[in-house]
Amino acid sequence: MSDFISDEQLGDLQKRLAASERESKRLAREMRLLEKRNAILRLNYETQLSMTKSVAKEKLMQEIYMGIFMQSCPDVIIMLDDNLRFLLGTDSVMEIINVEDVQLLRGIELPAILKRYHSPIFTQEVVEEIQRASVDFKRGRTFVEVQFQDNTYEAHIFPFKKSDADFACVLVLMHNITEQVHARNLAEMASAAKGEFLSRMSHEMRTPMNAIIGMAEIAKNTDDSDQRTDCLSKIGSASKHLLGLINDVLDMSKIEADKLEIYAHPFVFKEMLDRVTSVVSFGIRKKHQNFAMDIDDSIPLGIVGDELRITQVITNLLSNANKFTPVRGSISLGVRRVAGGGQEKESLRIAVTDTGIGISQEHQSKLFSAFEQLDGGTARKFGGTGLGLAISKRIVEMMGGQIWIESKLDKGSTFVFTVPFEVAAENLAEAAAEPEEEKPPCLAGHTILVAEDIDINQEIIAAALKETEADVVFAENGEEAVAAFKAEPGKFGLILMDIQMPLMDGFEATRTIRALGCPEAASVPIIAMTANVFKEDVERCLAAGADGHLGKPLDWSALFRELALYLGP
Repeated sequence: MSDFISDEQLGDLQKRLAASERESKRLAREMRLLEKRNAILRLNYETQLSMTKSVAKEKLMQEIYMGIFMQSCPDVIIMLDDNLRFLLGTDSVMEIINVEDVQLLRGIELPAILKRYHSPIFTQEVVEEIQRASVDFKRGRTFVEVQFQDNTYEAHIFPFKKSDADFACVLVLMHNITEQVHARNLAEMASAAKGEFLSRMSHEMRTPMNAIIGMAEIAKNTDDSDQRTDCLSKIGSASKHLLGLINDVLDMSKIEADKLEIYAHPFVFKEMLDRVTSVVSFGIRKKHQNFAMDIDDSIPLGIVGDELRITQVITNLLSNANKFTPVRGSISLGVRRVAGGGQEKESLRIAVTDTGIGISQEHQSKLFSAFEQLDGGTARKFGGTGLGLAISKRIVEMMGGQIWIESKLDKGSTFVFTVPFEVAAENLAEAAAEPEEEKPPCLAGHTILVAEDIDINQEIIAAALKETEADVVFAENGEEAVAAFKAEPGKFGLILMDIQMPLMDGFEATRTIRALGCPEAASVPIIAMTANVFKEDVERCLAAGADGHLGKPLDWSALFRELALYLGP
């Protein structure tokens, strides 16, 4: 019986086994919880370790970045504590304080630094501002402009105090503003030069205007025909002088807007020189000056270049020589042919020499600057706008040449410029032969429609067209011109179209006429008339449908050429 387990024992054993199983499950659950906790702790540890490494790395990188900044920053930056002890500074500090390493200054008070390492950039004013900032942290930023080794610095002083920490400092930043100061000075000089130029221009324009008004009044009140003729001649001369001043200003405005253009075409060089010398000969004769020309015989009859601009430069140089050379002085014009080298074109070397007042070496650098003359006395004595040589220099450079001066004070001057050229066709002389003044063509039987809103301009055009014997119909604006042509399209052989008009301008009127649809609207010649003579203005007229362009003031010879071209036999 002892080998058998009683039911009571068996039940007890089963209970103990069940309890043991429950304990095992509990222990297993706790083991899993411990493993999870260990995993979380491990993760937290690794995260903390990673964060610590990241912070350390970031701190290291910040130190590296700060080191790079302090070494490479071109500005002088100094940080001082509230007792003015040196905390840190950029390596640029070594440029203004004769010290081998900026770290040697750490902890030293600013007065001791300046006593040991004298630096002129720390002027008394700068030091006083720094001292004020160290005791009054409510002060805003102040700055002082100082000079150091031919450079200009702007010293900015910033007081700083952190309210929630026991920390205060003064930051000193010194920025090199030499270029800005230079640019500012140049701008101020340019502004002053332009102001002086405007004053001179006012005088230069009022002088011929005074002559025009005065001579007109004399002519109106005199019965002497000779005196009246003399007055009209002087009015014409003054008007041309005034137009020259206006052209100078327009040319300078085109140069500053980068709109001056060069137009190369064939022309007879010696004929151009004859026209130039004819223009300046009156002034030369008036001062009894000797004038000589020396032209290289090897220069071809016809060359390719911008005749108008070459004429403008030579005329300007000869006019200046005439102006600055005394009575009975001498002026010469010399032209030489200069062979090109390699890919370079041949050039003309044109020199204008005078026995005038000459120019000192000091003032020669100003000669080719816009709005400048040598001095106020020169401007008052000889007049002029101060634009001619600046315009000439730009023109010569745009043509691919150079211009310079050879002069000594009281010994006269030689202005020289070169301009590349090409040889033109052999038959250019015949093709270029034109009369100096165009005779009015006979246009009897033709009717011309003139769109012009200004009464005095109508009177001038009527006087010019009277010599052609053509019939003239005036319209005072674009709308009237369109209406007149639309009513009788076959009546008009040509239209002179002003551009600036009220109600409808010349552009719109031209486009409207071209769009009428009748054969006459497409074929009638339309010549634009405008004071706007820039290349883009001419192109805009042609784009609107005009066949030609006449600039104002109206050149009668140019008008007669256009009329003969479209209406002549």
